[in-house]
Amino acid sequence: MHVIKRDGRQERVMFDKITSRIQKLCYGLNMDFVDPAQITMKVIQGLYSGVTTVELDTLAAETAATLTTKHPDYAILAARIAVSNLHKETKKVFSDVMEDLYNYINPHNGKHSPMVAQSTLDIVLANKDRLNSAIIYDRDFSYNYFGFKTLERSYLLKINGKVAERPQHMLMRVSVGIHEEDIDAAIETYNLLSERWFTHASPTLFNAGTNRPQLSRSSPCSRSTPTCVCCVCVMAGYIYAVAGCDYHTDLNAMECYDPATYTWAYVARLKREVYAHAGATLEGKLYITCNHREDYHLRETDCYDPGSNTWHILADGHMRRAWHGMATLLDKLYVIRGSNNDAGYRRDVHQVACYSCTSGQCSSVYPLPAGHGEPGIAVLDNRIYMLSGCSHNRGSCMGYMHIYDEKDCWEEGPQLDNSILGLAACVLTLPHSLLLEPSHGTPDSQANLDFALEVMSVSDWEEFDNFIED
Repeated sequence: MHVIKRDGRQERVMFDKITSRIQKLCYGLNMDFVDPAQITMKVIQGLYSGVTTVELDTLAAETAATLTTKHPDYAILAARIAVSNLHKETKKVFSDVMEDLYNYINPHNGKHSPMVAQSTLDIVLANKDRLNSAIIYDRDFSYNYFGFKTLERSYLLKINGKVAERPQHMLMRVSVGIHEEDIDAAIETYNLLSERWFTHASPTLFNAGTNRPQLSRSSPCSRSTPTCVCCVCVMAGYIYAVAGCDYHTDLNAMECYDPATYTWAYVARLKREVYAHAGATLEGKLYITCNHREDYHLRETDCYDPGSNTWHILADGHMRRAWHGMATLLDKLYVIRGSNNDAGYRRDVHQVACYSCTSGQCSSVYPLPAGHGEPGIAVLDNRIYMLSGCSHNRGSCMGYMHIYDEKDCWEEGPQLDNSILGLAACVLTLPHSLLLEPSHGTPDSQANLDFALEVMSVSDWEEFDNFIED
């Protein structure tokens, strides 16, 4: 059995050599509990002929990490193995790494896509002797395994999916990004960060020194009235949260969020309480349809005009329903799905209503082939997407997707991974690079002007990891 070295040479696998490498990284650890030979034996069990030394180190680090429950020093050892592996795979000189990051070429379009700002690189090159000599790489070995892997996965800049920065490089980049030409302050901040006297928030660690140095996260204030089963709409750059209930009382209040000031403010109240309704916007006005009040499913329609800050009651729709969806397609409003108790018990509503603001008339279009209660709904490329929800006829949550186009036709889309209800969906504009190469730090979004649209969904009932990098 042989191992492939980092320079491409082949060498026989030697038990003692693996143990010796691990042993050298055990300084300062409690050797009454840490056993390098035990790690080596477990590593040997996972080997195959042609394994690389990078894979050997990765396996050794992961093996040590699994032993953390026996003694916490194993977490430190695992981190040291992983850090040592990274050091062997990356350049040492800080200024050289910054040049590589700046000179990055997007492999998908062949364009120059710098990952650090020109101003940052100029400062680094003008002061490279001081900055390079100030970095103490041994401080990388002070991280535990979880901390280092978090940095490696999410914070350290990558080139073509491969980590290019060391933790100390990142800390110096952040320091230079903050203090710019004040090199004394940059080095002071670097030392405080690397000695772990304090740390900056994630946006600073992500973005300092890059082309988009957004160093803080915005903190919008909470709504004045906590509510559930309300509807949320976006219109003219504002977010409107309409009515709902507070678990005790049906509400008629509406709040408006201004992203410029991070504040919520009350606007005109509805003329009647509503919850479990749906909303959509068309031609600068906000419409809500149907709802549930005092155990009744209703078919009411209301319209809000932000110009006059007033609500108007419109003609009722064709069918009572609640917990449904609404969408705007071309110049019409569609009221889709939901449920009612017309049969004496709660059943799915398959009928789809279409409202024309021009004529003021409501008509029925092709019905949904299956039930969607509390669905996610979004419009993309002149098509309406209905995502998941609950079928009361079947008595279960569903994971299907149905798609409607202006030809008055529903078709079934791909199944969702989970069958869930209470879904919220939106359309998000993304650079192609984020779809093609998801690794953090790839700046295709700054250089590539082609954009892709994706339907995104988030469940009210499940938490998902929304880490920036991935």
